[in-house]
Amino acid sequence: MGEPKSYDIVGHVAIIELDDADEKAIAEKIMQNKSIKTVAKKLSAREGVHRTRRLEIIAGEKNLETTHKEHGMVYKLDVGKAYFSPREGEERQRIANEVRNHETVLLMFAGIGAYAIAITRRNPQSKVYAVEINSDAYDYMKTNIRINRVDALVYPLKGDVRTVCKNMDGRFDRVIMPSPSNAHEFLDVAIKCLKKGGFMHFYTISKEGEEDAGKGLLIKEAKKLGRNAVNVESRKVLPYAPRIWKRCVEARIA
Repeated sequence: MGEPKSYDIVGHVAIIELDDADEKAIAEKIMQNKSIKTVAKKLSAREGVHRTRRLEIIAGEKNLETTHKEHGMVYKLDVGKAYFSPREGEERQRIANEVRNHETVLLMFAGIGAYAIAITRRNPQSKVYAVEINSDAYDYMKTNIRINRVDALVYPLKGDVRTVCKNMDGRFDRVIMPSPSNAHEFLDVAIKCLKKGGFMHFYTISKEGEEDAGKGLLIKEAKKLGRNAVNVESRKVLPYAPRIWKRCVEARIA
């Protein structure tokens, strides 16, 4: 019997990537974990601006809507309709710990609201404006804001960040861009939204040996806008593929 190449659990759903066609035996083995009610296999990488992937249920309940618990927070979502990675839980906590109370934060590509909720639960006097283009993810974000009782702290905004944020210049103490595949396309918007001296968290994908590529992009874009990126750092977040990493580029934008 083959083994899954990777294996994520989101609520009651196990999401696997197979290295052979022995699906039934693999699914039965995974479902020995009694908390797993559904096994789905990946049919694609994440696609499009919604960052969703095609899934096929191969065992268990025909239900991809689930409730996921993480660090005392609860997230409701359909794993086939909205982006969410359980592997980023520690990164969400790290960012939440970076934010200070009384900060006003812009969260681009907010998904189901996990970063926004983690931040405001950790910093109950901060405010997060959370922008998401995917209607399904946006609806789940509103539900999760209510479930986690941060209604007064998180402001969900639906639409493309370039449109939603066009009149927000200089409003934010911090901007977070947790979409590594396309965040670089919106660096100009993010930098304009930051107050002088504000903080940027910009996620990107880089190969080993090209760790400074994201730093260079941020520095270059800031200069084009008459700003300076200072104290620029690039840190590994998660492996993305062999010898390729998801990284977080962080800087103060003067």
